[in-house]
Amino acid sequence: MVQTLAALPTRRHEVVLDHPILETSRLRVHLPPDLQAPPLPPALDRPGPAGARFGLSARQDGAVVEWNQRLQLPSRRIPVADYPALRSWLAEMDAALRREHTWSKPGR
Repeated sequence: MVQTLAALPTRRHEVVLDHPILETSRLRVHLPPDLQAPPLPPALDRPGPAGARFGLSARQDGAVVEWNQRLQLPSRRIPVADYPALRSWLAEMDAALRREHTWSKPGR
């Protein structure tokens, strides 16, 4: 997210987005009978600068594992003073998304 929304290390002018951002995504994995899901991470609901918010959750229902993600940037304008905090916050959210999940066979 940082490379898309805050790629520059510093800014002299505010960020102006075309429109407020609200992105949601869902990834659903149907496990084969011989695999088990790794321990799922705790839910994350993290407010950010300029009214931003990021949420990430995971749940398992039988052989189905589902991850849900939500990014919200309600303001079209990010002031220069908020840019370093936004960039740092986005980098933290990127790190949360890069967590590895290793599937395993029971008993191995």
